[in-house]
Amino acid sequence: MHRRNPNQFLYLPKISKIAERLMQISETIDRQQRARRHCNGHVHGLLDVDLVHWWASRGEKVAFEVLKGALQRSGIACSDTSIAGGASMMQSLDARLAEGDVPTGTVTTGYGTRQWLDQNEMADLSDLVHAQGWDKVIPKPLKEFCIWQGRWIGVPASLHSINWLWLNNQAANKIGLEIPFADLEALFDALARARDGGRVPLAIGGEAWLVATVFDSLIAATNGYAFYRQALEVGDMNALTSPKMVKAFRNLARLGTFTDPGWRCRDWSEATNLVAQGDALLEISGDWVTAELKAAGKLPCASYTGVRFPGTEGGVLFNGDIIVMFDTPTDTPAARHGIAKTVMCQQTQSAFNRAKGAVPARLDVRDDGYDVYGRASFVDVHAALETNTLIGSMAHGYMQPPDVQAKYLEIAMKVFVGDLSPENATNSLATAFATSLRQ
Repeated sequence: MHRRNPNQFLYLPKISKIAERLMQISETIDRQQRARRHCNGHVHGLLDVDLVHWWASRGEKVAFEVLKGALQRSGIACSDTSIAGGASMMQSLDARLAEGDVPTGTVTTGYGTRQWLDQNEMADLSDLVHAQGWDKVIPKPLKEFCIWQGRWIGVPASLHSINWLWLNNQAANKIGLEIPFADLEALFDALARARDGGRVPLAIGGEAWLVATVFDSLIAATNGYAFYRQALEVGDMNALTSPKMVKAFRNLARLGTFTDPGWRCRDWSEATNLVAQGDALLEISGDWVTAELKAAGKLPCASYTGVRFPGTEGGVLFNGDIIVMFDTPTDTPAARHGIAKTVMCQQTQSAFNRAKGAVPARLDVRDDGYDVYGRASFVDVHAALETNTLIGSMAHGYMQPPDVQAKYLEIAMKVFVGDLSPENATNSLATAFATSLRQ
C-alpha cells in the first residue's frame, strides 16, 4: 500500500515560497499580455475577455476547457487566471482590482457575489436576463444570490450538492461494508474498521472550508433540515446554543479522530486521489469529486460508490459557481453579454456540468449523457425543490455573510482538530451570529 513519507512536508514552506514567487511573475506577465490585448480590443477577430477562477484541479481544468471552447465558438477569446483555492484567488483578485487591473469577470459563490457592490464595479445584466427568460429557469434558492436590489449581478454556471459520501469499492469490500449506511453510527463503525485494517479511514484536505463542508452535512444529519435552517439561516439563538448543536459539534470532533497524519498538508483533490487509489476508505465532499475521479480514470459503481451522507437523504445542501461581471471601460457590453449567453446556453450548461460533476443551474436542461450519480443529483434537486429542502451551504457562503461564514469555518476547524470543545464552539458560533446581527 502506498504511504506518504512524513518528512516530505519539511520542505513545503520553501517550496511554497518558490511557488508564490513564480505565481507573482506569471501574473505580472499575464497582466502585461492582457493590457496589450485590451489595447487592440480583439484577438484574431474574436472579442477578448478575461476571467479569474479557481478551477485548477485536473477535473476542473477539463470542465473549464469545455466552457472556454463554447466561448470561442460564440466569438469570444477567453484569457484566464486560474488560482487554486477560493481564499488565494480572492487575494490575487483584490490585488488586481487595487491596481486598476480589472478583469471582465470572476467566479464566486453565495454572498460573495455582493462583495464589490460598494465600489459600483458590478455590471448590471438585468435587461439581458429578462430578455432571455433565465429568471424563470434558475432555482429560487440559487437565483437569490444572482440578484441585488432588483439588479442581476451574476449568472450561475453550475449547481453542486455537497452532502455526498464517496467510497473506494475495493476498500469497502475488504471490510465488508453494507452501503448505504443505516445511520451515523454505521458510518463511524466503518471508519473504525478501516483504521483497524491499516487504511486511512477519512480522506480530507487541510483547508477549513473542507472541514466546514463536512460539518454542514453533520448538522443536517444530526438534527434535520428544519434545525439546519433555524440555526444557520434564521440565526435563532435557542437553536445555536442548544444541546442539538453541541451534539453536532461532538460528531464533528469524533470524525476528526479518523484522519491520517498528513491530512493538513494536502488539498481536496489530493484527498480525492487517496480514495481513487484505495489508500483511503472514503471522502465526505461535494459532487465535484466525481470529476476528479473521472480524471483519474475511475468509473462510477465499478471503482467507487457515491451515497448521500447518512441522515441527509431527502434534501440537498447546495453550492453553485456564479459568474459576476465588472463594469470596466475596456470591456464592451457585447463581451459581457457574450459570456453570460454562453454560460447560460442549455448545451453549455449540460456539457460543462457533465465534466465538472455538477448539475446545470437551469432546470430545463435534461440529464442526457450524465453518469449514474449525475442523474441521481437531477432527481434529488428537483425533489428537494418540491419539499423546500434545496438549502444553501453555510460552508460555501449560501447562508450568512462572509464575516459569519469565516467564523463558522474557523470554529469547525478548531473542533475537528481538538482545539475547541463542542460546548465552547457552540457559544462561539452564537456570538458570531449575534455580533453580525448587531452590525
